[in-house]
Amino acid sequence: MKVSPAVRVRVTSDQKLRALVDRRRKILWIAVFLWTAVIYLTIPVARRVQTFIGEHWGRQQFQYVVYMGITLGLGGMLLVAVRSSWGRLRPRHAWIAVVGLVYYRLASGLRLSPEEAIHFLEYGVLGVLLVLAFGRTHPNRAAYAAALLAGTVLGTFDEILQWLAPRRFWDLRDIAMNAVGVALGVAALGLGLRPDGLRAAVRLPTWRLLCRLGWAAVVGLLFCLVSTPDLIARYAQWTGLKFLLHSESMLAEYGCRIVDPEIGIFYSRFAPERLRAMDRERGRETGRALRECRVLGSSSRFRKAVSAAVDPFLHEAGLHLIRRNYYLSVLPEHRADSADAAFHARVAWSENRILEKYFPETLRYSGRALPEIQLRELEHLASGWRDFESIVSNHLITFFSRRQVVLVGGAILAFLLAADMVLGRVARKSAGRGA
Repeated sequence: MKVSPAVRVRVTSDQKLRALVDRRRKILWIAVFLWTAVIYLTIPVARRVQTFIGEHWGRQQFQYVVYMGITLGLGGMLLVAVRSSWGRLRPRHAWIAVVGLVYYRLASGLRLSPEEAIHFLEYGVLGVLLVLAFGRTHPNRAAYAAALLAGTVLGTFDEILQWLAPRRFWDLRDIAMNAVGVALGVAALGLGLRPDGLRAAVRLPTWRLLCRLGWAAVVGLLFCLVSTPDLIARYAQWTGLKFLLHSESMLAEYGCRIVDPEIGIFYSRFAPERLRAMDRERGRETGRALRECRVLGSSSRFRKAVSAAVDPFLHEAGLHLIRRNYYLSVLPEHRADSADAAFHARVAWSENRILEKYFPETLRYSGRALPEIQLRELEHLASGWRDFESIVSNHLITFFSRRQVVLVGGAILAFLLAADMVLGRVARKSAGRGA
């Protein structure tokens, strides 16, 4: 049977089109891989780069880089959107500007830690790349959700790698910033550009993909939220990675937000009654440990020497003592300004009051109690500043417990697993009927 020239040309054209689509698909996934690799490979050197830039040009340079990146990225997206609309601005293009304003607002809110704004830029780009890549493999509306879930997985793994890296810190808020960065990148593309290839109805394979990506995202977050210092100590024992015990930051720590009418607000891994009981039981031991400790001049060195995984009670007592001593030492530099002097005196007095009230035996045996005349002077200076909230252990999770995390996370995982199994069964039945 002979094939007509017209049919032969059409078959050749279809083959070329499929080859072009495959090539673009590979290029997009390579771009996702390379951009993710860039983010991960900067982890070991990021702290040195931040220190160098901060010392030579100032930490605010990070915000300017983020502002420039957001402007160039969203400006380029707006240009593509206008060109795809035959040179006309459409009402939907305003969403790109809205997303840009949200980016600027979030970045400007990090003035005390401007380098953290880099998260929004890194993961905003990743969100756009993921949408484009999923749009080639799953060309329907769910590509946006798939990109958001995949970005959350990658952002969570990024923070776990930071926890394992020397001189880097893990923070649940950084995972949230990564996810927000991805979400804003996805929103800019989906609301402002609205690619034609991503308007189809969601098909069964894509629903299964969403279930699996959701499962991976929940597993990553669960690992972070259940890995408390006691479990990290077990990880170190099982794996031989003893350095985990001396990390400056733990993955997840739960505790109490204690409101004391005489002092203010502070945070602890133990309830007030438990703190006092432990001080009665261990005060002599911990006090002597603090008296002999040689790293009380640096909170960073102390966290490594006595981490929460090693001894949470001594860890808290030491950090309150270090903060008290620091504000005492810098107080003379601020006496010219009555408001500054009141603030520094208030912090020193309040941290000392926490030690006196909840760690009395530890303070006594440490030999670091303040003389009465100095305490009266501190209290007098501190009277000009009323509010106090200690930053010691203020990263503790106090809104929910680890048990609640396990129950809710387990229920979500079970639901996603069951949904994937049901969808798989439906897919097999559909394939059987088609055969």
